[in-house]
Amino acid sequence: MKELEDSLRYLSSDRALASVDADVYWPKWDSPWWHLSLLYELGEIKRAPAPVIHEMVRALAASPTKIFPIHPHEGPAGPHTHCHCALGNMYQVLSAWGVPVDEELPWIRPWFLRYQMADGGLNCDEGAYLVADECPSSMVGTIAPFEAVLLYTPRPYTPEELAFLEKGARFLQQRRLSQGSATRYNAAEQQSAA
Repeated sequence: MKELEDSLRYLSSDRALASVDADVYWPKWDSPWWHLSLLYELGEIKRAPAPVIHEMVRALAASPTKIFPIHPHEGPAGPHTHCHCALGNMYQVLSAWGVPVDEELPWIRPWFLRYQMADGGLNCDEGAYLVADECPSSMVGTIAPFEAVLLYTPRPYTPEELAFLEKGARFLQQRRLSQGSATRYNAAEQQSAA
């Protein structure tokens, strides 16, 4: 397929390496991140060129911001600020390629646990973390981190990971997308579901 070959050609270019070096995720719809994600979704990630994979790992490891700034005093949003869906996606992509992500980027997996919201999901909009009395989680911000934590790990899940998965599963079940979902957070309802 021509588009796949075009992505592979791009990922083999100096332009792709320079793009990762400039910003791991942007430009959003045409960065190496998106091309690697396409390969992953097509089951072709093993065809990704090693240099772009290694540059992605290097850039993520060198990132100066390893938190999700919610409050202004926590740091600026912008270049080199990560979001949950992007990290969850890249965790899966790199793992599928063969990168031992937990060894090379040990800050990513705990990130997902740290930013789980009361309703069980996550949200890549920092303002959602300041909302009270709502179910502010995003399906987009939740799915990739949930899948990343579900990936096989050569050790048993920690109690924190099991709690994350349980809350996340409950969130996904309660958000029956075909039937809509609640827009208000009900702590009593969450407790009874546990």
